[in-house]
Amino acid sequence: MAFAYKNVAVSGSRSDTEGSSKTIQEIKSVMVNQMGWVVHDDRTTAAGNAHKLVLRSNGEGDDKPTFYMIMTSGINSSSTAGSNGVTFQMSSYWDAASHTLGSGVATYSGLNATNNHFLVVQAENDNLLWISGDKDAVHVASNYWALNATSHTLGTVSMGRCYNFLPVSQEPYGLFVRSTTGTAVLGAGAIQLVAGNNPMLDVLGITTNYTMAATNQPSTFTDPGTFLFTPLLALIADVTPTRKGAVGLLPGVWDGMGSGVIGLQNFSTVTSSGTFGTRTYIAFIAGTTESIIFRMS
Repeated sequence: MAFAYKNVAVSGSRSDTEGSSKTIQEIKSVMVNQMGWVVHDDRTTAAGNAHKLVLRSNGEGDDKPTFYMIMTSGINSSSTAGSNGVTFQMSSYWDAASHTLGSGVATYSGLNATNNHFLVVQAENDNLLWISGDKDAVHVASNYWALNATSHTLGTVSMGRCYNFLPVSQEPYGLFVRSTTGTAVLGAGAIQLVAGNNPMLDVLGITTNYTMAATNQPSTFTDPGTFLFTPLLALIADVTPTRKGAVGLLPGVWDGMGSGVIGLQNFSTVTSSGTFGTRTYIAFIAGTTESIIFRMS
């Protein structure tokens, strides 16, 4: 299948996990029915309030080693059951028979205290979701107003397989997970990777975006209605020199270039054209210098 995009509302629920479980089902619906991911292990009807769903893919070209995305509702960064969270993991393997990771499998767990990869789903009010991606990578944004709050909360999560610089024989996976909550938006910063050959467990990496001085910006960079979006580069940031280096680019997601996002409003749509034809994008803005861009068409 191919690229897909959907914007949907998920109702909140005071029973804690109904809202987050519904979020998983909405993401599953787009990934399976439109993008082409396959259900590998469905535990969403299991007893208890932590529901798990595992999907698998072998890439948009159907020619990559199979990789797995694990989504769990009712779990937050502290692994507290009953929270309004959806946690995301990427793995090189998942054992559907035992409903667990295989021994020694390289994976990134979203239950890390300092790099938690989850979306908060508000219990009292509706949550807006934006889902964008294909069989390589999926990006989800959530936006909600907490009860009696005066402002909304925006979160984003991106996960999948990088557009790797090395061939599959040298970099079989290059899996990534990256998320933000609150007003921060995905840009330069920490990312978790499953990278290397053999794949290394929980490799700490970073994403980096391009910084352009005013003297180096295109002449139209500050013109009204003209915006510059740049790719995000995944790097292995390890103390061991042989484990350092660039992995690849994050597919389907871009960073807004500083002053280039001035004039855009949150959830604005942008149109661009080129050899790929005409495409539209949606911008998630934090202030005037932080932004994340998802593809819409």
